[in-house]
Amino acid sequence: MVTFQSVFLPKTISTLCNLAREIQIPYFTPMIGKEQIVYMLDLFLSEAAVKKSLEQGYQYRLVKYHDEICGYFAVCPEKDKLFLSKFYLKEEFRGKGIGRKMMEEVCRLGNGLQSVYLTVNKQNHAPIAAYKALGFSVIDSVETDIGNGYIMDDYIMEKPLISRTLMENV
Repeated sequence: MVTFQSVFLPKTISTLCNLAREIQIPYFTPMIGKEQIVYMLDLFLSEAAVKKSLEQGYQYRLVKYHDEICGYFAVCPEKDKLFLSKFYLKEEFRGKGIGRKMMEEVCRLGNGLQSVYLTVNKQNHAPIAAYKALGFSVIDSVETDIGNGYIMDDYIMEKPLISRTLMENV
């Protein structure tokens, strides 16, 4: 059973930040190097950074599988789209359909918006394939300077949430 817990209390923010390090450091170190991933975690997923993003409208969810915390995601509603900022699952929980349940929850949070979009490292092949299987398409690419000499080289992927037929009838 997959459930979701909103993150906003200090304890859940701390849990989220620790989980981010647990998942991302081993996963991204071979891809972009430990120095860059630690820098990015400090920049985007420190307790202060999470608190600030919550104030800016971001919503975080811890993901539980049979009451065990196994992942997290973050979204931020925009004018007519939902930005999927974070989407991570512990390695031992992958391949169990949890990612699909997470994406269903993301789409539920985007109910009424036209689409959900995300950025993903161009070298992150398995998630790119998973996103495509979940209905996302590559619509663009972007290089983002995040400081300290680091660049994020990403694809922008998008999934429609409202069908064209439904949109034409509005």
